[in-house]
Amino acid sequence: MDCPKCGKEIETPTETCSNCGESIGDQNNSNIFSQRNTNMEQLRLFVGDNADYYLKKWENIEEKRESWNWAGFLGGIFWMGYRKMYLYVIITLGIFLVLDAVIPVSNLDPLFSLIFALLIGLNGNYLYYLHANNKLRRINELFSDPEHRKIAAFKTGGPSWLGVASALIFIIVYAVIATQLMIAAGKLP
Repeated sequence: MDCPKCGKEIETPTETCSNCGESIGDQNNSNIFSQRNTNMEQLRLFVGDNADYYLKKWENIEEKRESWNWAGFLGGIFWMGYRKMYLYVIITLGIFLVLDAVIPVSNLDPLFSLIFALLIGLNGNYLYYLHANNKLRRINELFSDPEHRKIAAFKTGGPSWLGVASALIFIIVYAVIATQLMIAAGKLP
């Protein structure tokens, strides 16, 4: 286990960290950040812009996964790209591709888009929380030095306009594949 404040590895159960004096206390508490083996400074560095917003939303995320995220609702895949959640972008477009292959072109497409926007709006904070914790867990496994962990969190996380451009490229690739599938299935001339 690592100290939630300084990140130093604690090998024997103790009430305080021998490095910084942080109270470790009951490890079965509901503080999600100590349960997830990350610390606030790492999360702040990882999130970058709007860290206060996300840390507040994540305080009780395990009990209540749904919390509204306007950027996720309005930006959808572009918000995911901005937050470097590329796997979620690919999964989302894969789901849309399957829907396009199974359901004929119809007036339901705007409905699917609205449902997707609502789902991302309601679950975007939780998805980003999972993404951040998975990345930080990997960083903590790779680096034992707290300073290296902080640097890696800063470099790995944060917003990215290049991620938005990447999401746009993924959407273009999706559109080309979906169009070809529909032409092959006779759904388009």
